Formats: sequence, C-alpha cells, structure tokens
Amino acid sequence: MNQTQSDPKSIYISVPSVLLALCIDISFIFIYSFIHIKYYGGKIFSVLIGIAGFFGSVFIEGVIISVIAQIVGRGSNWLIPFNLSFPGIFEETGRYLCFKFILNKDEKKNKSIGYGIGHGGIESFLIGISLLSLLMSKDNLIQQGAIKGNVTFGTLFFGVFERFNCVFIQISFSVIVFKAVKENNINYYILAIFLHDFVDFFAFLYQRKILGNIIIIELIICIFAAIFSRYAYKLYINLSDIEEKEKEKEKEKDNEKEENEEKQKMFALEDKKEQEV
Repeated sequence: MNQTQSDPKSIYISVPSVLLALCIDISFIFIYSFIHIKYYGGKIFSVLIGIAGFFGSVFIEGVIISVIAQIVGRGSNWLIPFNLSFPGIFEETGRYLCFKFILNKDEKKNKSIGYGIGHGGIESFLIGISLLSLLMSKDNLIQQGAIKGNVTFGTLFFGVFERFNCVFIQISFSVIVFKAVKENNINYYILAIFLHDFVDFFAFLYQRKILGNIIIIELIICIFAAIFSRYAYKLYINLSDIEEKEKEKEKEKDNEKEENEEKQKMFALEDKKEQEV
C-alpha cells in the first residue's frame, strides 16, 4: 500500500483549518478596514484601488513571465531572476502609478494605509483560497506525494501568522511608495522594490528547500514585518509634518491674499475720496 495514502486525516484536518484561517484573514481585513475608515478618516476607495492595483500588476507580470517562459523554456533556470525580481518591480510600480495618477486628488496620507490593506488583504485571501483548493484536490495531492502528514494545525497556524505579517509588510511598502510620490523622490520607490524582492527571496529559499524549516522562515518574515512597520511608521509621522507645513503655507498664502485684497480696497476708497474732493 502506498505510504502517501496512510494519513487521510491530514486532508480532514487541514481543510477546516484552512477555512478557519480564511475566516480569520477576512475578519482581520474587514476589521482593519472598518477601523481605518471609521476612526482615522480613511476612504474605501483607496482600499478598492489597492485591490485593483494588485490584480493589475499581477496580471501584467504573469503575461510577461509567460512570454519569457516560452522563449527560455518552462522550468529553466533562466526564469529564476525574473521570478525573483518581477513581483517587486510590478507590484511597486503598480502602487506608484496608482498614487501618482488615480489617488492623486486626495492629499491625505492615510490613503497609503488603505491601499496597503486592499493590496495585502486580497493577496492573503487569494493565497488562502489557492491552498484550500489544493487541499481539497485529494487525488491530485496523493499523486504528487503531498500528503505525508506534514499539513497540520501547526503549519496552518504559521500560514495564518505569515499572512498577518505580510499584510503589515504590504502596508509598509505602500507608505514608502507614497512618500516617493509625495516628495517626488524616486529613491523610496527603488527601496520598496528592493525590500519586496528581498522578502520574496526567503520564500524562494524555502520552496527550493535551501531553508527547509518553516518556523525559521516565519520568524524571519515576522522580524521583517516589525522592522518595515517601524520604518514606515517613522515615514508616516514625517509625512504628517510635511502636511502640516503645507497647510501652514496655504494659510500664509490665504492670509497674504486677504491682506492684499484689503489693501486694494483701502487704496480704492482713498482714490474715491480724492476724486470726490
């Protein structure tokens, strides 16, 4: 008897576990979106643009990767540099273009948070759906030798934990790219691409079994999430200072305008009096 069929409980346990993980992910996204909109003045539009930006960038990336794969051959090592670099390039470029041309009317910095929630949230949800579909394809899993008792509540807990961290990472990238657009500083855009691909590199190491311990991978991602979130928070606070300075400049301009109008009125009255005399 095939050993891959000796652990049917892995399917029975993992499917409801993934459903639970999906429910947690969806709840987290809705709660975070509600708090962002209700208490921090965010708009649902920025969340929706984040979702659309994710789909658009992933679609274009997929098309180009497919074309390259037809040229160099699927499974070729020549594809590795593209698979490693393209996610950061396309997703951060999509983020940049959305802030530059679609979300440019609203000057509030909190739209960067909304975009990150939409982008990271839909990515988390789709990965959960893909995993659920994979686990429910029992025959396919048996043929591939994927059922070996290694899909448990523990591994799924780390999967949910990773998704939480990845949402925070996506929010951090959104703040970094928003700063690039806001201050017209391309260096922050390049930084976001580099950090994105750097995080994905560890997923690549796990897939290639170079780093085979899932706990180490999740801890690394958790550390990245903490570091990136801290850095993005500092940028976000700095953006508030910039907004306050811009508001002060606008007030000064308005005050100058009012003063000029008053002076013009006074000059007009004096001219009128002189004419009457």
